[in-house]
Amino acid sequence: MNIFGDDCIATRERLLRLAKALMSAAEPAFEEIRTVKIWSDFLSEHQIPVRWVLNGHSPVIDVGGFGQAKKSVVVTADLDAVGMMSGEGWVCEHTCGHFAQSVHALGLALLLHTYGGFENTAIRIIGCPGEECRPVYDSDYPLPYIPGKQWLLEDGWFKGADAVLSTHLADQLSSGWVQMVDGAEGMVGIRLHMPSFDPDDRRPLSMRTYAGFLEEWQKEIRRITSSPQLKVRARPIGSGIELWTGFPKELADVQTQMVDEILVRLSSSTAVQVELISSYAPLQQSTWLKELAEKVLKKEEAYLNIHHVHELPGSTDLGDVSQVYPVFQLFIGGTFGVTHDHHFHIVDEQFALLWPIQWLMNMIEELAVNS
Repeated sequence: MNIFGDDCIATRERLLRLAKALMSAAEPAFEEIRTVKIWSDFLSEHQIPVRWVLNGHSPVIDVGGFGQAKKSVVVTADLDAVGMMSGEGWVCEHTCGHFAQSVHALGLALLLHTYGGFENTAIRIIGCPGEECRPVYDSDYPLPYIPGKQWLLEDGWFKGADAVLSTHLADQLSSGWVQMVDGAEGMVGIRLHMPSFDPDDRRPLSMRTYAGFLEEWQKEIRRITSSPQLKVRARPIGSGIELWTGFPKELADVQTQMVDEILVRLSSSTAVQVELISSYAPLQQSTWLKELAEKVLKKEEAYLNIHHVHELPGSTDLGDVSQVYPVFQLFIGGTFGVTHDHHFHIVDEQFALLWPIQWLMNMIEELAVNS
């Protein structure tokens, strides 16, 4: 199956039109109404069966008996856009390229539906809502914020997966280049508020200030990690402050301990009011899937350029999946600018939007051969 073959000209044109529609439907986490409608219309047009889960927020497309075949592969696509501050409010823009993931996923579904799947291999394509941490730009959103893939994991939609594949547009990467990364850091965000001064509060002043809380937070981190101080970023908000602590993949277990134990203890021992914003586990790319991806890439007729990166900044809810299942996400070039910036955009549609569909097909075929 070749997305660039002569018999796929109409398919390519249809997918590029799909990309424009998705690009114009930039929506916040868990409000991806137009995006879901575009998915639904496309699947209906091509008579591709789909189930809607998470109260209709998430489309799930199955090809083959998932969890029962010799090899079961999940492909994920994020549905939401990034909230960008504009004036005194915020607007949504597709500056993270999630619309491209939808094109890759729906293009894959169309090829599998048209030409058939792979023997002994089941594929599940999941449209995932709420990847972006909405409270970062929408301070009124209820806390704690639970990203989409955490809900999908809890409801068992990844259960039985032997491999989880995903794509993502890369920052400022030329056409013909892909980026292979080892992982991305995890993140814990907390929101702090100062209560009204209480003259009867006999706790030390250090336990009644933001600075005192931060010192205790750092102390607990040092105690449980037995390592140098982790990166903590502070951000003022309205009537309080937010603290974002980054965690490398080696400290995934420590991150869980902080959320489950330390936050509760500090909340009760200080006068500062503490709310958990959200927690994203570190992304740990599967070593064997990464090796398989490089093997597949090197089979390309025109050899692609591969840029190797140890760890990306930021975090993703795909990290939560990677703590349980083998995950590999490939970062795609043909882009200009940095994600989450107003100026980020695609400069090579053929490469950024269409070529990844072929890569996904080739990866699944290679997994099927080795099932």
